[in-house]
Amino acid sequence: LKSFLMIDIAIGPEALAAVMRSLPAQIEELTVRDSAGEQAVDVISVELSRLTRLRSLDLSVQAWGDPGIQLIVSQMSHTVRHLELSTVGMTDDGAASIASLPHSLDVLLAG
Repeated sequence: LKSFLMIDIAIGPEALAAVMRSLPAQIEELTVRDSAGEQAVDVISVELSRLTRLRSLDLSVQAWGDPGIQLIVSQMSHTVRHLELSTVGMTDDGAASIASLPHSLDVLLAG
């Protein structure tokens, strides 16, 4: 499995944790878009550092705000080259977290 996309699927944090744990560490593309509640940021961030070949990450349309963005950025693998964080409730602090990322990103979609 190289890509996993979950879009507009309402599942709880326990089910999401099971899904995230089942992803192989070699996955290259992960999209969880408008698919989980506010607790999803904790579940996803726990698994992000394990995904050592992740190149594309789309976590758009989530109600996480700046604390969620900061948590994701802190756990995200340095291998990510394409990052999408659109419609996540970002303000100044979230933008500062994204700005602190290494310049290894090829694509950044945020808003």
